[in-house]
Amino acid sequence: MGNIVYKFRDWKIPFHKENLTEGMLYFASPTQFNDPFDCLIVPRYDLLIKQQKTEKYRDLIRHDNPYFSARRVNQEVKKWMGMNLLSGNNYLQNAEKKLKMLLRYGIFSLSRVNDNILLWSHYADSHHGFCIGYDEEELYDFVINSFKVIGMIADKRNINYSDSYPIIIPHKNITGEEYIITPITTKSSDWAYEKEVRIILYDGANTKLKLVKKRIVKEIILGCYIQQQDKDEIIGVAKKNYPGTKILEAKKHPEKFKLVFDEIK
Repeated sequence: MGNIVYKFRDWKIPFHKENLTEGMLYFASPTQFNDPFDCLIVPRYDLLIKQQKTEKYRDLIRHDNPYFSARRVNQEVKKWMGMNLLSGNNYLQNAEKKLKMLLRYGIFSLSRVNDNILLWSHYADSHHGFCIGYDEEELYDFVINSFKVIGMIADKRNINYSDSYPIIIPHKNITGEEYIITPITTKSSDWAYEKEVRIILYDGANTKLKLVKKRIVKEIILGCYIQQQDKDEIIGVAKKNYPGTKILEAKKHPEKFKLVFDEIK
């Protein structure tokens, strides 16, 4: 068995419950995230030098007006330069277009750890919820191949945690890695405890995918404060839909600030 990645869920929220009852994977829009900076790092058009701005204007004008002559393009470039569209506060208007593009991406967020107390508190109903452990490579292969047949592209990335806010200058030779991937995969070091890995679906915000290969689910973990009724329901679903999957229950360590897990047979 390979690495396991974890999804923390609240049994009281219907689409969280669907992760287990229906095997549903939900690729959320960044607009639903709890970090106000997540996927919203603004490219710094205002830091382009004059020549870079000229090239940027020329590319934009040619893209929107492919029938323009070279002379007409140069005239438009001069006009745009005079309007300072990529300077001062105006650069935010151009950055806004890029941000709207990023918000179309769908993201399935997971963690590499199952015992972090804050993760259970923030994403699993304050330890009353549950957690699903997926085989990392099998899950990624399933997602990639499922979307490939309908012409959609998915990718898997670890989050980079940083104390410094990224400066993205959108010059002519900027790579897709820097322009698109950096904003999606860079977060403040305050979030480092999450040890997050993301499966990114390009142009696929709010898309659902049914996990038909149930063997990809390797663990189902119950929170240390789970209610008996919820516990019985989850165990029932697990034994019916995921036979052979390990079922665990979190317990508080009696002498440490630590969660330990007991297997339920």
